[in-house]
Amino acid sequence: MKLVIPPQDSILQTSEEDIKHYYYSRWWPVRYMYRKRLQLALDALGDRKYGDMLELGTGGGILLYSLSKLARRIVASDIHPLIKKVEKNLKKDGLRNIAFTTFDINRIPYKDKTFDAVVSISVLEHIRTLPKAVSEIRRVLKNDGTLVIGIPADNWIMDLGFFLIGAHDVDEHHCNTHTGIIKELRKQFKIEKVKRFPLFPTMYYVLTCRK
Repeated sequence: MKLVIPPQDSILQTSEEDIKHYYYSRWWPVRYMYRKRLQLALDALGDRKYGDMLELGTGGGILLYSLSKLARRIVASDIHPLIKKVEKNLKKDGLRNIAFTTFDINRIPYKDKTFDAVVSISVLEHIRTLPKAVSEIRRVLKNDGTLVIGIPADNWIMDLGFFLIGAHDVDEHHCNTHTGIIKELRKQFKIEKVKRFPLFPTMYYVLTCRK
C-alpha cells in the first residue's frame, strides 16, 4: 500500500533526538529518504491483512497511519515517556485499533507466538543486548509470522548524510552495524528478502524475515 503521511501537527515530537522533522523537511532528498524507509517496510508487508501486529519503536506514530489499515489490532510500543500523548493524538485522527504501551525490548510482555507480524524501523542499531532482543522478537512472533526490520547502512555515505543534516553524535547511539544486525537475524530467522536503498551506495536496508 502507499504510505500515508499525516499532517505534521498530528505527529508528536517525543524527544530532542526525534527525527519527526525529517519526514517534513523542505529539503527534498532528506524528506524522500526518510519516507522511503517507511514505504519499503510497507512493501515488505505486502497487501495481505494481518491479525495482530507489533510495532517496536513507534516514536510519534507516523507509520501507524498506514499499519492501521493492514492489521486487525496493533500493539505500538516505545520507551519514550510520551506514549499516552501519542495515543491521544492518533485516536483524535480516528485510529482506533491500536494499543499503546511501553516496555523493555528484552522482556516483551506478551505470550509466545502472539503476533502475526512484527515491524521495527531504525531500532536494532540502538540495542546493546542485540541477541536477547532478537530472541524476544522471535518468541512473540507466530511460526509463519512476518518480521520486517529496517536498519541504516554503516558506511561513508551514511556518515556524510548524517553530517549534512547535523546529526554529529550518531556513533554514540548506534552500537550495532547493519552487518552485525543481519548476522544476528540470520542466526534466529530465515531472511527471505533484503531491500536496499539506493542500490549503490546503499543507505538503508529493509529485511523481511520468518522463523
